[in-house]
Amino acid sequence: MNATDKDIQAGKISFQDFVSEVLQDYRIAVESREASLLGRKEVNR
Repeated sequence: MNATDKDIQAGKISFQDFVSEVLQDYRIAVESREASLLGRKEVNR
């Protein structure tokens, strides 16, 4: 379930949905950072 910012601010989602959104955002951030680091390694070779 993808909650909108308005739903989150209005308290219309459950705690479990909130946790799922946070974890999904964290996974994306980690993958982005890993891709960035890999790209830097390739450029610096």
